[in-house]
Amino acid sequence: MYQVLKKAFEQNKVVSLFINTEEPDKCNTGYIAALNEQEVSLLMLSDSGNVDALSVLNISQVFRIDMDGEYEQRLDDAHKRAGNPHPSFAGGNGSLFKAIGKYAIEYHFPLWIAFHGNDEIGDFGDVLEVTDDMIAITRLDDSRAGNASYISMKYIDFIACEYK
Repeated sequence: MYQVLKKAFEQNKVVSLFINTEEPDKCNTGYIAALNEQEVSLLMLSDSGNVDALSVLNISQVFRIDMDGEYEQRLDDAHKRAGNPHPSFAGGNGSLFKAIGKYAIEYHFPLWIAFHGNDEIGDFGDVLEVTDDMIAITRLDDSRAGNASYISMKYIDFIACEYK
């Protein structure tokens, strides 16, 4: 799968990534923003072509990749018409999960974190701290000041940085 994603990244193609075998008709679609041999970062597109979120997931989760289809072409065309800007994400040389956490801190974007595919969403909040093995966030659904969740990176399957 890495080689297919690398080719799509180099050619700036819209891809649809399927990661949940329980719901094989659902996918995340967009442009690959960054890539390493373990992880992929995707600029996720809405049906109107706007970039809604930046996500990171493990390549090992991907069981199907679609590209060059009607759906991908429609979103590519819509994105070119929409032209909504977003801060650039290069990913760096290390973990993309760590990089997206630092990106969220820098640009003040909230993250949502999923376990076992993107349908089982865990915490959603603003990033407080990122280390090699942990990410700390405030829970936006908890109004108590100073609340925090400390989440082990090894249990995270999917992170999305929501553009405000």
